Amino acid sequence: MDVINKLYSTVSQTVSQISLVLPGNPVTREYDVLKHTASAGRGCVWKIYNGVKKSTREEASIFLLEKKQFELYAKDEKEVIFNIIRKGIFQITKLRHPLVLTVQTPLEESRESFAFATEPIFASMANIIGESIPSSVVSELMNYKLHDAELKFGILQLFEGLNFIHNEAKLIHRNISPHSILLNTNGAWKLFGFDYSVSSSENEFECDFYENRRNTNILSFPDLNFVAPECILNNKCTSRSDYYSIGMLICVIYLKTCNPYKSRNNDISDFKIRAANLSTSKHPILEKVPPIVQGVVEPLLSFNPEQRPDLRQVAKGAFGRFTMESKSPPGRKRRFFCWKRNNSNYTQKMKRK
Repeated sequence: MDVINKLYSTVSQTVSQISLVLPGNPVTREYDVLKHTASAGRGCVWKIYNGVKKSTREEASIFLLEKKQFELYAKDEKEVIFNIIRKGIFQITKLRHPLVLTVQTPLEESRESFAFATEPIFASMANIIGESIPSSVVSELMNYKLHDAELKFGILQLFEGLNFIHNEAKLIHRNISPHSILLNTNGAWKLFGFDYSVSSSENEFECDFYENRRNTNILSFPDLNFVAPECILNNKCTSRSDYYSIGMLICVIYLKTCNPYKSRNNDISDFKIRAANLSTSKHPILEKVPPIVQGVVEPLLSFNPEQRPDLRQVAKGAFGRFTMESKSPPGRKRRFFCWKRNNSNYTQKMKRK
């Protein structure tokens, strides 16, 4: 009886804490919001909670962004950030693809917060690398390691998802990083973070926010660790700018860091110098990863965007030989994913052994 009372007390405290976080947000009318399990988005500003839909009792994840995080910003700066946030969630809500995060309940906004509901999420890649891990799941995520097969097929899923974004949705993502890659509870890798996405209907897109940004507001532009040199130097971006970002993502997953250059506040001047150096030398991050990884990412990290190979070409070529050493925690089962094309849609089958 004491155990039941203790469990009831714990659940009641959790629900009470969530109620304080989400006062007045309409999402709470449809979902019971439970444990804080992950975080995502630029700066990990989105908290991700386990949830259950009240009408169907189906599991879900609730994404919450508290506006008080930005209370020290000037009013106009806050509005810039909030508009970027709104744009990103409105965009992903319109997209329908198995490798893009599935939004179940669209963005709701109250005076205190933004919130929306999605398919059940395990963690962001930033969490798995070790950044912004919620205290409630520190032990679980700190010991979490991706298997060779999970890495390989996860990255292949990103290639396929990005092909959809470029060729069918006609978008340039412009924000590929560990903070915009989510793993659902089945282990599938999903694209998120469309805050800075633009139409790819033109060959090149002008992206002058790298020049005009304010140093105090890093959320008004993508993470420069993953931005292609042509974006920083020439204020131009194409779909191949996303290829560079994917190459950097593969490297940091292997290196287990979200900040490979140890930079502070994404200083644009430092990144301009680094980007210019790429025109005459190899990317410095290549020295830090094993040769077999270099073979995959070096073409993607080319200074000239025209020299970056199509992701389908990478998947069929060097990536077929690409594996990473990764040992699993004791007792954890391996997961393998098979994707089958069926009338341009993909269905996922998970096998365990």
